[in-house]
Amino acid sequence: PASEVIARRKAFISQRQARQESERRAIQLQTAAEIARETTGTLSLNELLSRAVTLMSSRYGYYHAGIFLVDEHTNQAQVRAAAGAASVELLDQEWSIPVGSTTMVGYVTQTGETLLVNNLRTEPRFQPHPLLPNTGAELTIPMKIGERVIGALDVQSEKTEAFGAEDASVLQVLADQLAVAVDNARSYEMANQAFQQARQRAQEMTLLFNVSQALASAPMASEEIALIVTEQFARVLEVPECSLAMLYSDENGNALRVLGAYGSANHPKQNRLNTSYFLADQPIVHKAVQSLQPVVAQAGDDTLSKDAQHYLRKHGIQTLLAIPLAVKGEAIGVIELTSHQWPRYYSADQLNLAMTLANAAAVALENARLYEDQRQTAERLQEVDHLKTQFLANMSHELRTPLNSIIGFSRVILKGIDGPTTDLQQQDLTAIYSSGQHLLSLINDILDLSKIEAGKMELAIEEVDLNDMINSVMSTAVGLTKEKPIELERNVEPDLPLVQVDRTRIRQVLINLISNAAKFTDEGFIRVSAHLQKDASSNPEIWIGVTDSGPGIEIDDQDKLFKAFSQVDASPTRKSGGTGLGLSISRHLVELHKGQIGVESEPGQGSTFFFTLPLPNTEHFELPTLNIDGPVILSIDDNRQVISLYERYLGNHNYHVYPLTEPEMAIQLARQMQPFAITLDIMMPGQDGWSILQQLKQDPETRNIPVIICSILEDQDKGFSLGAADYLVKPILEEDLVHSIRRINQDDSIHKILVVDDDADDLRLVQKILEQEGNYIVELAQGGQEALVRLEEEPPHAIILDLYMPGLDGFSLLDTVRANPRIRDIPVIIFSGGDLDEDQRKKLAQAGQEILQKSLFTEDELLSTLERSLRRFAQSNQTPVL
Repeated sequence: PASEVIARRKAFISQRQARQESERRAIQLQTAAEIARETTGTLSLNELLSRAVTLMSSRYGYYHAGIFLVDEHTNQAQVRAAAGAASVELLDQEWSIPVGSTTMVGYVTQTGETLLVNNLRTEPRFQPHPLLPNTGAELTIPMKIGERVIGALDVQSEKTEAFGAEDASVLQVLADQLAVAVDNARSYEMANQAFQQARQRAQEMTLLFNVSQALASAPMASEEIALIVTEQFARVLEVPECSLAMLYSDENGNALRVLGAYGSANHPKQNRLNTSYFLADQPIVHKAVQSLQPVVAQAGDDTLSKDAQHYLRKHGIQTLLAIPLAVKGEAIGVIELTSHQWPRYYSADQLNLAMTLANAAAVALENARLYEDQRQTAERLQEVDHLKTQFLANMSHELRTPLNSIIGFSRVILKGIDGPTTDLQQQDLTAIYSSGQHLLSLINDILDLSKIEAGKMELAIEEVDLNDMINSVMSTAVGLTKEKPIELERNVEPDLPLVQVDRTRIRQVLINLISNAAKFTDEGFIRVSAHLQKDASSNPEIWIGVTDSGPGIEIDDQDKLFKAFSQVDASPTRKSGGTGLGLSISRHLVELHKGQIGVESEPGQGSTFFFTLPLPNTEHFELPTLNIDGPVILSIDDNRQVISLYERYLGNHNYHVYPLTEPEMAIQLARQMQPFAITLDIMMPGQDGWSILQQLKQDPETRNIPVIICSILEDQDKGFSLGAADYLVKPILEEDLVHSIRRINQDDSIHKILVVDDDADDLRLVQKILEQEGNYIVELAQGGQEALVRLEEEPPHAIILDLYMPGLDGFSLLDTVRANPRIRDIPVIIFSGGDLDEDQRKKLAQAGQEILQKSLFTEDELLSTLERSLRRFAQSNQTPVL
């Protein structure tokens, strides 16, 4: 029957539709799984989203597929990936939809609920996008992490009734997987971004530290700083050209002087170093200087002033960055970074870094300016001091010359050499003689004080037995008290330790104190005492005092005693004369020895003037245990920061620096440590470097330790004459110090020495002296002709040469050596018994020859002269080692 046929047909169609729907669902699930597999395998957010919508559009045949992500800062859902119709336009427009707006994406991203509209043409609330007019049905599914909505998956079809509940279910699973993948990718990007930022900050901090250290390591000239700064700016900001100019005022207005430039040879500032240009002619730089903010100017920027645009065009500049240099809110200069070939863009972070670098550079440049001002002031003061010293020297000569005649001839007449004199004449001559001696003493005091004030009082430090010195001084003091009923007493502790002092100056202090006591004491006693004690810090010191039974001193007057030109009784009717310099000079001399001077007195009870001399604190000093690899350098400098700089320099080259900021410990520590070398500053309080160098070279235990002077003083001749191995002038660079250390010929290096003399006994004497040192191979040449043969065979490292020899004498041999390029630089020590005239001495001195007199030389002098010559030669040409 027809009804049965119709029923079977409907059943067949239904089964076929069910089968097709099942296959479609299977394909959907398979595609969803494939999309999930391919998208979750990448951590690139853009790649992940683009791949997902492309697969959905191609596999499901959607008219349009898009993924929106919510920006929490703007509360907008922005399209991040799209495929199908209008996808390119939507992405180019960076299409975004407000969360909660009357759109399907706006609704879903606010509520977190899936929204399905199968016929948009009849739905009044939601209308198709203008770029997607053929949309018939739209399905929007939320992308959520927990309860947080992070975006939406939106698919559209040209057909109505295109989506069912099953489609929504499958896409919801896919949206959930995409949400997890997006969150992971975002987390990875945030972590990677944080890592990159942290690495960039670390690089920036390292750069800032290096630049700051370079600028602060030592005083530098402004030009040196400008070179470092321009190079660093060009490298950090990746620009081809950079220049630095300093601001100053001249009669025509504010101007800039170029101190440094870095970049190509055709850089506008490259050939204008130390030239000037007016600030008014630089509109971009002018703006940076006025605002104290960086200014970036791009060619073609219509917002720039006409002057700025003209300047860029005139100089062919694509981009110009002007960074002000300011100190305390005042501009002192500017840094210009220019790009001529292509535009250059700067991020906010780069500009912040540039300003930080500029601030560091500005401080360094200002310090350099202040340092230069101080240096010039010091030079002017030094010139004034030199004139003052010269004046005093001239005056002392002019005064001492007639005084010597007055004192000398009055003494001659007093002795009766020119004949007998009457008693009255004797009295007059004695008064003349005594007044002359007194005047000479006053002149000496004034000259001593001028030396002290100028910092030119040098101490000749040596080991002194105080018991012997005090005995000697008291013998001299007998003459001061012979006309008064005064008893000289001595109370000196036996076995006082030896002290490191200037014997002459400490003797001067002691005589001064005794002389003052004798001047104000009419009867009674004067007692000299000395004993060992501890100071407030438990450091050992020697206490020396002079006690008298005189009238004593009021408390209020005691403060005047040690001031220059100050006296307790300054009235015209005072009992005793003098300039009032004795105690002031004594105070300075004691303080130069790092001691203290003082007085204890009461009216009617006498006075005690005392001073102390510190001793090395050997009880608390122990040589450190140095478990290290590499040689040890003993660095002596009162500035610990300077030694820290040496530690940085030498630590990179396997040297260990041991710091010593107390110069008085230098000899003891050098004896115990026996370092590879010593770096020595000269200008140190108390004991200066010259006295330490002298002691090191006089001590057999430390004589052979190389000493490198590192000082701001430029006195190389004095340093080498005292036995320095090298002389470096501050500021000292790393390569200078390392090269100097490496030049030192230590570690049992052997030198060949050629001794030339016609006297066989003299040859044997020199050979014996040198060979017992163990560091020299000695070759002998008896006469000039034999010496020439030896020199041609194998050049020595040094020559010891007699001048007066028969045949080929020393003068002719020396001329022959200096004319031969192969051997002309070999150091020659002149060793002669004959007297040299002035012309001969000048000629030898100009040629840099050391001269020893045969009849006067000592063994130590020969060895130290030879060592000094070898080291001076090594400065310019490394001496070969056998």
